[in-house]
Amino acid sequence: MTTAHTHPAPPTTRPHQDPPRALVLTTLLWAALYTALRLYWTLTHTRPHLPPVGDDLLIASDWGIITLGATTLALTPLLARTHPPRLPKTLITAAATTAALTTATTVLLLLDVVGLLLLNSSGIALHPLALATRLGALALALLLAATTRAAHRRWIADCTTCGRTPRTRPALHHTPPWAYAAAYLTIAAFITRLSAQALTTGPDTPITPPDPTTAAAAMTGLLLLLASAGILLPLALVHRFGRIWPAWVPLLAHRPLPRPLLLLPALFAAISMNLYFGLNLAGLILRGTDAYDPSYPDWFWWASIGSYVIWGAGLAVATYAYARRTRPACPTCQRR
Repeated sequence: MTTAHTHPAPPTTRPHQDPPRALVLTTLLWAALYTALRLYWTLTHTRPHLPPVGDDLLIASDWGIITLGATTLALTPLLARTHPPRLPKTLITAAATTAALTTATTVLLLLDVVGLLLLNSSGIALHPLALATRLGALALALLLAATTRAAHRRWIADCTTCGRTPRTRPALHHTPPWAYAAAYLTIAAFITRLSAQALTTGPDTPITPPDPTTAAAAMTGLLLLLASAGILLPLALVHRFGRIWPAWVPLLAHRPLPRPLLLLPALFAAISMNLYFGLNLAGLILRGTDAYDPSYPDWFWWASIGSYVIWGAGLAVATYAYARRTRPACPTCQRR
């Protein structure tokens, strides 16, 4: 007589989950407050003239950001439902698109960060109110994105812990050749950008301060910042020292590098560079070089902006590879 052996069913990776109430309430509260401020500024024509272009949010400083805020307010209660509504993928797509468009309005944060890192010593004006309003819009986008992500995990994902679906690509066990190519293409674009500068005005740039001492300090800081984003960052994204602390680092040698320490700056640099210089390239194609400093030859602007676009694209690909290469195993479904 054969005894049948039964095995307990594996635990489900889709337990019933309530929506994250704190996140939903925070999203609603911030969307209401921020949209109300923008509506007041627009209706009373009191929005401050903020550097560097007067509008604090590129293209969407008035009714554009109000529309995005109102859309966030309308979508968030729908995303807070425990059980999926009809057409959940359509709702999630609409929310993700709104978050992406809101993020795009904050593209000038790239200049704010550069000015902040250079301690406001360059010609890039750092205005606290402009920085605050752009960060407010970015917070709106991130809160909506987090709420959308939580809804996706409750309604659609196979695993509510990590959010994986059948379409989720597995983690990379090795850095692929295309990631190395993207990283070194980024470095080539960085070198091209510096070469274009050297072939025109030497060390000066359109944002160089008039004072020689301040200009020297600003230029040194700018070169270090550009080298970090154009050489060190792409190399770290594809080489071992971006995942494991090198042997020469005191106290941390051979320990795993915290994933957000590299991934967050890489994401910010890739997204902001692609948005900012992508818009610049579109303007250059549509309007030519008339809107730029006439003391520079036309080829300089094509070479510079083109280099930045390639730089941002290469950095985005290398960042994507790093994110998959360093993805941890899910504690629930055990998948990477």
